[in-house]
Amino acid sequence: MIIDSGIYLFDYRRFHEQVVPAMRRLHAEGVAEPWLEAVWNKRQPRPTPVPQFTPDLRELTFGLMAGRDLAGEVPTELFPRPVSRPKRRPRREPGQVPPPATDEYVLPPDHGAWLDLCELFQTAVEETCLGSGAFIGNVMLPGALDICVDQRGTLRYDQDIRTLLEWLENRGNAWRQAGVDCIAGIYGRLDPDETRLLADALDGDPAPSIEATLPAVRAARTAGVGACTDGNSCPPLPAVVRAVARLATSEGRGLLWGLDVTPPEEAQFV
Repeated sequence: MIIDSGIYLFDYRRFHEQVVPAMRRLHAEGVAEPWLEAVWNKRQPRPTPVPQFTPDLRELTFGLMAGRDLAGEVPTELFPRPVSRPKRRPRREPGQVPPPATDEYVLPPDHGAWLDLCELFQTAVEETCLGSGAFIGNVMLPGALDICVDQRGTLRYDQDIRTLLEWLENRGNAWRQAGVDCIAGIYGRLDPDETRLLADALDGDPAPSIEATLPAVRAARTAGVGACTDGNSCPPLPAVVRAVARLATSEGRGLLWGLDVTPPEEAQFV
């Protein structure tokens, strides 16, 4: 399965002022804002009630919901756990074919309800806060940018850049890592100030300069800047990230990194 990684313009103000309070009210009062109900049902084949926090989920996620902009770690109680197996396997008769090996997991209580809430959160962000973006590669994450190799050797970013890339990779962990094999989803985000810092910091990268416009990024993509023939990362990739960060800064937006996320219909993905 091919999973596309992308870096997107992110309306941080709307996220902070609209999405975060709506999710907190749903958590505290069980009340869904009308706009939240509308974006949820936009993705459903038929009218469907907005997912709700069960009493146990409300307690387990109290710290997460109180964190800055809902960033934090998902409680370990919500992770599936491998089925415990006996240390000694039962004896088989000669010639008996062993059963096929399968991965089995025990799902915690309310696991399905939590996954529905994760989908609600992602839908709300995609429909209200996500803008145009650029293709980065297949299952590519920000942390890989500081080990790109150019003709002069290995590039190692300083701690400030690595910290910003880490936030861009991990701030969405709690809302996507409750599945057994959860790869796709929102990985991280930066606010406008952090996005400007990242763009400024990447000015020291020797990657080719790309104008901070989507047509320029598209042209660079066509010319092979920022992607290899197999769709994965290559040394000039930071040039694309820097250009999108500069574009976001010029529009007062932040950045969001996602795998197989769905921007609104009017957004471009180059």
